[in-house]
Amino acid sequence: MEHLLCTQCGAEVRPEAAYHVGGEPVCPSCADTDTVECSYCGERIWREDDFGDSDTHLCESCYDSHYTHCSHCNRLLAFSSAYYQEDDEDEETPYCSDCYHECGEAIHCYSYKPVPIFHGDAPMYMGVELEVDEGGKYSENARKVLDIFNRSGEYGYIKSDGSLNDGMELVTHPCTLEAHMHEVPWKETLEKFKELGYYSHQSSTCGLHVHVNRTYFGTHLPSRRKRSAMSCTCLNASGRSCSDSHGAHSAR
Repeated sequence: MEHLLCTQCGAEVRPEAAYHVGGEPVCPSCADTDTVECSYCGERIWREDDFGDSDTHLCESCYDSHYTHCSHCNRLLAFSSAYYQEDDEDEETPYCSDCYHECGEAIHCYSYKPVPIFHGDAPMYMGVELEVDEGGKYSENARKVLDIFNRSGEYGYIKSDGSLNDGMELVTHPCTLEAHMHEVPWKETLEKFKELGYYSHQSSTCGLHVHVNRTYFGTHLPSRRKRSAMSCTCLNASGRSCSDSHGAHSAR
């Protein structure tokens, strides 16, 4: 009986015992170590050509036709299991269920107030609220900004703001001046906002608010002066001041 030669190791193999991968005969031993079977169509493929993961092996054709990866954690996803944001009309950014619920609400409502996270160690902490406009109220844009802003620490979050035409508000957790200057990635974050088409000082709708902890002003100021001291700095491009006195972040 004529035998075939394994293209991987050169061993002789009976035709009925051989596997065929891309038209090439492979012995059972090499098939176990060098190939996998596509979980969707059953075709045997080289292990290095596997587009799936350790649990689901996929040939290129089946991956392209039926699967994708979570854009956040890179988990393999069937198209039917992928989640997309409401504003992702072209379904360009898929998420697994866990990441969708973790990252999906990138823009919080205006009343959102998380437990503050303090950065640095000094008597004075400042919380900054930066409004940006005209670039869209898109969750995907917010995530791109936050990926930069919170890359090395949880420095802030993004909220909606009804006073803006088509923008959002970046809010920081309480940080010392040192932390704002040397830890918080302001430069890279502002460049990302600009890249995405947002305006701030060139817009008539935006303001910059800075909140300071009350304890920085001591406990002996008359309450009226203390309230005045806690009014945030709040100016927009037209030079108008905010008439509201905003509450400060709680002290540590």
